[in-house]
Amino acid sequence: MSKSALTFFILFLVSTSSIAETIDGDRIRIMDGDTVALPCDPAKGIYPGCAERVRLVGIDAPEVGSHARCPAELVAGLDAKAALAGLIRGHGVEITRTGRDRYGRTLARLTVDGRDVDAAMLTAGVAIPWAPGRKAWGQRCRHWCPGAARCER
Repeated sequence: MSKSALTFFILFLVSTSSIAETIDGDRIRIMDGDTVALPCDPAKGIYPGCAERVRLVGIDAPEVGSHARCPAELVAGLDAKAALAGLIRGHGVEITRTGRDRYGRTLARLTVDGRDVDAAMLTAGVAIPWAPGRKAWGQRCRHWCPGAARCER
């Protein structure tokens, strides 16, 4: 194997390895039902935008704020955000990174006291399984906003 191929292989293994890290759930900012922001690392310096945005890899939760496509989705989104807060606040949250999405967010699995957060959100009915693609986007939108015209791209 050439030196460059070996270097690439080692970098690939390092970048795809899933090393778990535990963070105090009270220090995690909850963006919505499937996205959180981890606190800045003081060793790297604290500056605007230094928080690491993390997308829960296995679920899709309804949108909140201006991203909600209908009033029902906004209400469901706020419920999902509250459910996620209830799961992680007051606990150590184990974060296992799995990669990055097209928006630059870290993809990860979260575990609290040995319980998978994705599974808990699905069981609570505040999230649905995530599936990529335009067709899946429309199905997710129609799930939260039945009959909404904004679900067609």
